[in-house]
Amino acid sequence: MGESMMGVIEKVDGRTVQLKRPMLGQTVTVQLAENAKILMQGDAQPSEIKQGEQVTITGQQQGDVFTAEFVQVGSGGALGGGPMSVGAPAAPSGAPNTVQNAGGDDALAGGVMGTVEAVDGTKLTVKTSDGKTLTVQLADGAGIRKQKEVGPEALEAGKFVIATGSQKANGFEISEMEVLPPPGAP
Repeated sequence: MGESMMGVIEKVDGRTVQLKRPMLGQTVTVQLAENAKILMQGDAQPSEIKQGEQVTITGQQQGDVFTAEFVQVGSGGALGGGPMSVGAPAAPSGAPNTVQNAGGDDALAGGVMGTVEAVDGTKLTVKTSDGKTLTVQLADGAGIRKQKEVGPEALEAGKFVIATGSQKANGFEISEMEVLPPPGAP
């Protein structure tokens, strides 16, 4: 996939982006490749959840049904690092932070991970990597977030990003840039 770096955008000029890398105490200038993908988390509707997508779900088990308070669709994480990596939004306030009897080895504190097998309105069938199948019902008002491709207009000074690319003769060229919510944002 290439090398990666994170930082805060200081300036954007066409396809040139200046990033401040606070952990390293330096500012670097990178170029967006002509076909660079720019990704951003955004609110989604149940109809945007598709068969085969990875999900991380926060909620609680109620009998044979897992009631979802929050669904993160896709990697939701920087650089494909997994469903709960940097940049995944927090569960809504008041959401339980434990899951019991929901996902076996795929159960996380506060959620369960799996692959969507079927979608029927607000009901999902999710298969965990250990082969268990869960029926998931979206609660009324459940939050859904999904990584979406956006245009370069999403790149603004002050935005925190993780960029993936490679060193070229003319500098570091970005093939993918993920715009993340500020630390602590839902």
